Formats: sequence, C-alpha cells, structure tokens
Amino acid sequence: MKKLYPLISVAVMLVMLLSACTAPVAETVAAPVEAAAPTEAAAPTEAPAPTEAAAPTEAAAPTDADKSGGTLNVVIRLKDYETLDPHITNLTQAAYIFKAIYDKLIFMEGAKKYPGLATSWTPNNDFTAWTMTLRKGVTFHDGSPFNSKVMAFNFDRMKDPATKSLAAGSEVGPYDYTEIVDDYTGIVHFSEPYALFDVALTSDYMSMISMEQVMKVGSDKFRDNPVGTGPFKYVSQISATEVVFEKNPDYNWAPEFMQHQGAPYLDKIIFNFAIEDEARLGALETGEANIVDNLPPLRIQGLIDAGFQVFDIRRPGLPRMANLNTKAFPTDDILVRKALNFAKNPELIEKTVTKGFFPDARNVVALGSNYYDTAAELYNYDPAKAVSLLEEAGYTKVNADGYRVKNGKVLEMLYYTFADQQAELTAEAFQAMMKEVGIKVNVEVVPGKLLYSIAEEGSKVNASFIGTGAPDPGLPLISFFHSEGKGTTQYSQFIDAELDTLLDAGMSTNDPVKRQEIYSKIQLIIMENALAVPLTVTVMRWAAQPQVMGFHLDPYPHPYFYDVYLAK
Repeated sequence: MKKLYPLISVAVMLVMLLSACTAPVAETVAAPVEAAAPTEAAAPTEAPAPTEAAAPTEAAAPTDADKSGGTLNVVIRLKDYETLDPHITNLTQAAYIFKAIYDKLIFMEGAKKYPGLATSWTPNNDFTAWTMTLRKGVTFHDGSPFNSKVMAFNFDRMKDPATKSLAAGSEVGPYDYTEIVDDYTGIVHFSEPYALFDVALTSDYMSMISMEQVMKVGSDKFRDNPVGTGPFKYVSQISATEVVFEKNPDYNWAPEFMQHQGAPYLDKIIFNFAIEDEARLGALETGEANIVDNLPPLRIQGLIDAGFQVFDIRRPGLPRMANLNTKAFPTDDILVRKALNFAKNPELIEKTVTKGFFPDARNVVALGSNYYDTAAELYNYDPAKAVSLLEEAGYTKVNADGYRVKNGKVLEMLYYTFADQQAELTAEAFQAMMKEVGIKVNVEVVPGKLLYSIAEEGSKVNASFIGTGAPDPGLPLISFFHSEGKGTTQYSQFIDAELDTLLDAGMSTNDPVKRQEIYSKIQLIIMENALAVPLTVTVMRWAAQPQVMGFHLDPYPHPYFYDVYLAK
C-alpha cells in the first residue's frame, strides 16, 4: 500500500481540475499544474488592449451547446463480455456497457440512494413486501412505455431458472411475485424478509429491459438486440471487437445527482476491447481512445506526468479470491484447503504482481467494506504449517519434481483464471506459492463465463479466480455461498445449514448492529472452512484524456457516461 497513498494524495490535490466530476467516492488525478495559465502572460507591456479584455476567458463556463456533440471512444479489457443482457451475466466490465443503455429503479451515489425509474420505495414492517411507485413518462428506445407490468416482467425474468442468471437472479432475492396496483404502482412480494431489496436495485444487473423487445425477438436473442431506457441507444456490435451506442434524444429522467438533465452530451459512444495492457495504453497515448480501464500499476505515474487524468477507487464487496470447490479432489479435503491458505505468501504477491498498489486480502470480505471483521483473518503465511496439514491429510511423500504424493497420486489441482495481465500474474504467483509446499497447480486461462463453471455439479475445477464489487457485502456473500446458488453462483459447492440461516438473516434486517453480528459469524464460518484463498483487494483504475469532462464512478465502482463531454 505504500505506493498507493502518494497517488491518492495527488488525486486529492488535483481533483478540482476535473470540474464536472462530483462523485465523492472516486479519487481523481487530473492534468498537471502546467495546464494553468502561464504567469508570463500576466503583464505584456507591449499589448495596447485594455486590461478588461483579459478576464472573460476565466468566467466563460461552457454552455450545454458547447458541451454537446462528439464521439467517446472507450477501450476496456474485457473481450468476452458474452452478452448485452444484464439479467444473464455477472461480468464486471459488461456492467460498464450496461451503464450506457439501461436505467435502474434506484441509483446510489456515495452511500445515498436516489430515485431512478422508481420515485419511491416503501417496505412493509417485516420487509416481505415493497411498494414501488414508478416514474411517469419513461419510454424504452423502441417506444414502448415503462410501467408496473414491465417491472413485474423484469423481476419474473430475473428469477426464472431458464434465464440462468449469474447476478440478478440472486440479487432479486426471495422474490415471489409482483402485485400490480395500477400502471405506476406495484407491490413486490417476497417469500422471506428482504431488507436489502433497495440496495440490490442499485445494481446494474438489475436494470430494466424492454418487455416488448423480449417478446419480439425472444429471450435468448435479446442479448444481441438490447433495448433499454438509458441515455444511449444500441446501434451495432462486432463480436469481441466493438459495441456502438448513439444518443437517446428523448432521455429526460436522469437521477438528480447528475450534473445536467435532458439528453446526454455525447452523440455516440464506441466501446472497443483490448486484453493487452499496452494496447489499451497505446490507444490512450495516441488519442485513439478517450478513456481506458484496468491500468497496470507501474504505468500510473507516467500517465499522470504526461497530463492524463487517472481515476482511482478501491472496490468494496469481495476481494479477488481463489474460490475453492469443496466437491472436487483434492480441495474436497479441508486440510488441503487450509494448507492452501497458509501457503499464500503476500510478500511474493506484492513483489511479482501488485507492486504495492493493491492491498493484501486476508478475509472473504474486502478490506474497507462494511461489516469487515479482523477476527476472520485466520491465516498468516506459514509454509511449515501448510506442510504439516498436508502430511496430516496423508501427503507424506514427495516425488522427484517436488510434489506431494498419496497412494501414488500426485497432489495437483486445476486453477481457472481469465485473460488479463494482473489475473495471469496472480495465477503464476499462486502456482509458485503452492509448489513451495508440494502442491502442483495447473493453470488454465479461460473465457470469463467459464470461470463460473466451477459451480456446476461434477466440476473438476478446484479453484476459480473471482471477486466482485458491491456497496453491501451481504449481496455477493449470499450469491457466492448460499446453497440456493448451487449450480450457478455457489462456487464452493459447500452446503451448510448454519451458513444458509445466517446469510438469510443478513437479508432480513437493516439494523447495522445486528448485521455486524451476523456477518462476523458468516466470515468466520467461510474462513474456518477455507472456502476460498483471498488474494488481493481490487482497486479500479481508469485513465482519460485531459479533455474528457464529467466522468465518474458509482460505488460498485462502475462508470457513468451520461454527464461526459469533450472539452473543445
């Protein structure tokens, strides 16, 4: 973390140079101070012009007309985004794209919730029903109206097993049905108390989609023909290459914390995809890209020095972890899973991967998140302890390659990661750390959607490198670890009645004291059973050209493009 603090300090000092970015959750680093008016221009004695002629440029704030127009080129890492259907995926960078085309019922800025497509939301006394009052006058890009019937359709679709949802199906919680009171009022009923429903509704995966479009093209084909209510409309896509959106001129229902109302400033947004860090940075440096994501840590200072803006925010929720399959050999043995945790060497990870820019993860909840409990930090780097546990598990012999053997069978495991420099370096570090104690790790780089195959019954994948962001860790915890997620999002495949009961209890109350007690117990159960090896806390870093204004991140943290304009 030593190298991260100076970066944040610079961010705080220079944040005002990005005048349109107001989100309190995102630190920003703007262009260097040389961008200020040069002092030598202050007293040109040879200039006969009156002194009052020098001032107007400072006072002339850009008008909406000045801000309007242009194409924003965004280059992000994810290439296998797989779908433009928010109800199916849980890939982080797919959510970046969703921000352009869809709206949510509720938005979150900082820790505060704001009306979106819903103007109010009121639970009953036991949180088993929420009355939703919807915004009038909202239309989808296909011209169809947004109303309570459409809201009900969306919730039904999220919960439908046929949708095979990886995020929304969990986030909609113990959803039962929606009672339609009138066109703009619906009562959402749950089979169990769901106190976090309003928080869940701030997720981009809970975005509202056009019922009419689904009926027209079919649920399976909506992913390639998306229609939302958002500030931009879908135009086209070239698989694994680009997705194009254009301005929605009818948009007039942005949440109140935005910098303006009405149509977005930009005419068009083009998302391009580049897995390689240098390709994204090259596009930024040559001007082909206005904004890029996933900055390699060692390049950050150079970008700041070159005058680029850098946006930096630690992601709350769950850290990036090696999620462990408790049903597949050899991680079906708790002694092996604990040994993996004791074999994790934070110094090696910092030296070879994070370079001090990403905090070490020691718990299933990301450091700095709500309800984090240090009592669940059960494992320190102790290779001798790891070896002792493996020998207790029967792996007492070591072969010529240095790997442990039991009954003639080598102690080896399959580790899935995704195509990304940081992720692949982390996999290499994991492989090296485990070899030190005699565990052979076979690493496979797979498309993002295959990471989640570890949850499938009969999966032979032992570890999958997955983390996620959320302003409240209760939402991803119940998704990752509740038995109801079996086959889809329960990566550990660990079935435990006490854990299920606690996860349900965490959803049934919004009392912070009670929730702290509940989530402290949850963290202990997960770590005591070694259901994952926490590796690094994610820090999201974006860079933008100096002329990009109005860009900021929400608490997840995902980017907003609605207020963005290109300074002329």
